Amino acid sequence: MTGPTTWTVAGITGAVSTLLAQHFGSTVWIEGEITNLKRAPNGHVYFSLVEPGSQGPGTPSLSVSLLKWNREQVNTRLTRAGGAFRMSDGVRVRIGGQLEVYGARSLLQLRMVDIDPEFTLGAMASDYARVLSVLETEGLLDLNRQLGVAPVPLRVAVITSLDSAAHADFITELGRTWAGVELVQIDSRVQGRDAPESLRTALGLAIERAVDLIAIVRGGGARTDLAAFDDEFLARAIATSPVPVWCGLGHETDNTVADRVCNLRFKTPTAVAAALTERYQSTLELLADAELFIRESSVARLHHAEELVARISSDLLLAVERSLNTSSQTLESVAATVYQQAGELCGNAELQVATLDRELALLAVAALDREAERLRSFEAMIEANDPRHLFDRGWTMTRTSTGAVASAGSVQPGDELVTTLADGVVRSAVTNVDHSPGASPLH
Repeated sequence: MTGPTTWTVAGITGAVSTLLAQHFGSTVWIEGEITNLKRAPNGHVYFSLVEPGSQGPGTPSLSVSLLKWNREQVNTRLTRAGGAFRMSDGVRVRIGGQLEVYGARSLLQLRMVDIDPEFTLGAMASDYARVLSVLETEGLLDLNRQLGVAPVPLRVAVITSLDSAAHADFITELGRTWAGVELVQIDSRVQGRDAPESLRTALGLAIERAVDLIAIVRGGGARTDLAAFDDEFLARAIATSPVPVWCGLGHETDNTVADRVCNLRFKTPTAVAAALTERYQSTLELLADAELFIRESSVARLHHAEELVARISSDLLLAVERSLNTSSQTLESVAATVYQQAGELCGNAELQVATLDRELALLAVAALDREAERLRSFEAMIEANDPRHLFDRGWTMTRTSTGAVASAGSVQPGDELVTTLADGVVRSAVTNVDHSPGASPLH
């Protein structure tokens, strides 16, 4: 009895490779996005193809190997594309090769032998046009360009890959003629799949630092190297930035979406720094001219003022002398008049005082006589009304024991009364009180 076929590992991987060749042919063309590209020291190139825009665990991927003896053909195709193409992470490609199973890992892979540059360039051009159309429809293309740039941006942020050639060129050019700028240096990826997000993050950091100007710079390279600057989300971030953004990306012939939406585009990173230093130098020259003008104008105005003060001083001195002379004459005349009138007034006043003195003496004597007569009248009246004379005529004064003048209403039987007579005092007790009017001894 014959059992099921048993395969060896090498046999099964070889059979699968044969089946793949029979089904797909000697060359199969596959499109996708490059990721995890590595160039080995032996000249081989390895990377994976994934669906464009997909990432994360579980994302379908296909391993690709480009052996060094196939690289020449691929490089020839890329060179014919004018140097605008370079294989790197994040680049969409259409490549040709043989599907096979790599026995050492039992891994399905594509052994690359050819590439279609026009596919990548066409896809990039299509995306470029689409993004520009969307931004134009939304009115974002000229938004950042409408922001005014400070005459002297003293706080500038530069976004680039630090320690790159572009970074060095920018710093060198800026340091040549101007050392007064405060430079905020922010590191960012400028190439590859993660570059757009890294650049957006750096842009946000620059805005948070309250800078006057943001410069995004990157050195030249293939068109695919600048693909990150065609990203729609990065373009939106630049367009809506509240701070003016200057771009110096690649070479003079390169033109990215970021270049179209920024405040001002320059052909190279060095050109951005040169524009800044020129702006600073122009401002310094303007300030120097203003200083010279102010100094010369001030000197001229001071000389004119000195001449004017001297002339006014001379005229004022003459006027003061004339006024003093006139015033002196007037004062002498007034003094003589005052002296004469004062003498006359004093003589009249002496006569009036003498007359008033005589009249006052007569009035005083008459007043004293009148007051003496009134005093004698008062003395006679007092003498006539002296109580002692009343007592002599038989009048008495009766008081209660408390000293109050007694009346019928203020005493009761049994009360003690004190009666003052002309020749003494009598104390008596009340035996009866009669309140009838007929009881008065005067009746």
